[in-house]
Amino acid sequence: MKPIKLCPKRRTKEGFAAAGISVLAVIGWVVHTGNKEILLRHDSGADVSLISEDFYKSLTNAPTAKRGSKLKLYQLTDKNAEIEGYVRVPIITKLESGELIETEVEAYIMPKMSVPILLSEDYQLDYELTVKRTIAEGCSISYQDNPEWTVKATRVDKLKEYDHLHASACSLQSFVKARNHRRRKNQRARAKQTESQNEYAVRATFKKGEILGWAQKVEEFLDKPKLEEHKQAMAKTALLAEEIIQLEMDKGNFKPKNQPLSGEEISKEEEEYGLKMAAMPENEVLSSADIKELLDVGDLPEELEEEAWNMLRDMWVCSDLMDVWVITLRKSKYPSKRGLSPSACPYFALTTVD
Repeated sequence: MKPIKLCPKRRTKEGFAAAGISVLAVIGWVVHTGNKEILLRHDSGADVSLISEDFYKSLTNAPTAKRGSKLKLYQLTDKNAEIEGYVRVPIITKLESGELIETEVEAYIMPKMSVPILLSEDYQLDYELTVKRTIAEGCSISYQDNPEWTVKATRVDKLKEYDHLHASACSLQSFVKARNHRRRKNQRARAKQTESQNEYAVRATFKKGEILGWAQKVEEFLDKPKLEEHKQAMAKTALLAEEIIQLEMDKGNFKPKNQPLSGEEISKEEEEYGLKMAAMPENEVLSSADIKELLDVGDLPEELEEEAWNMLRDMWVCSDLMDVWVITLRKSKYPSKRGLSPSACPYFALTTVD
């Protein structure tokens, strides 16, 4: 026979079925209402009701403990603690109607127990407890199937000892940890990087999530006057700076950085001086008759200046194979500062015109 498949009333993300789920507990008192109000935890998976030894000693007017059969709690402690004493204590809870209801439980005294009291299956069976669970209204407990004797369940928060717990690494395999390490290393290598537009020669890169600066409030970062006299002085300084800037702009003397003033021109000769290796010579065919006007032999003594010109003349009359000799001047762009003479003659070459 094919079973009937039921659909769950609550659907959760895979792996998060237990998220937000609390143990079944109600608010109540032990012995009498004068004691501290606690959470009465109900555990149907245990067959013995337990009470903490420290909590039992803190109760006022607590009944005397009695000797019972020796029990070993294999599932609760690692040391298999043995308990001999038990006590019968009243349990008081408040119904939804506001009335108080009293029951009694036989609980064994448990040393080093993390919760005050644990009401197990024996207590729930004695009073025929019925648990009603709904997603909309939550959980509630009814005594002896009587709807008038209903107690609303309360959510249990984490214990204070929970913050001191950490996951054990004993069950982790070494290859799993190594694999995670390599995965994180590859993720860091693939992290997005953004180049910064800086003015320095060193290339700077910033990874995603890296802090580049701190945002501060204007009223906390900028100077602000503490006294009225200080405020007036700051206002006068700001007004004076505004007037000076406006005056310069009206005169036309205001200029951006590295820009000349209005009506001012920078001489090309003054701006460019020194060797310009990228400058190319200008090829132009010139007549040899104008050689003295075109060439500059430099600052030579008078007795050497005539020898220099004679040497140049000998260059174009040394051969009778050509009818006409002209000089192709390689005008070099090696301008020097004003008032200084070049240390060498300009470079030139001889060509012929047929």
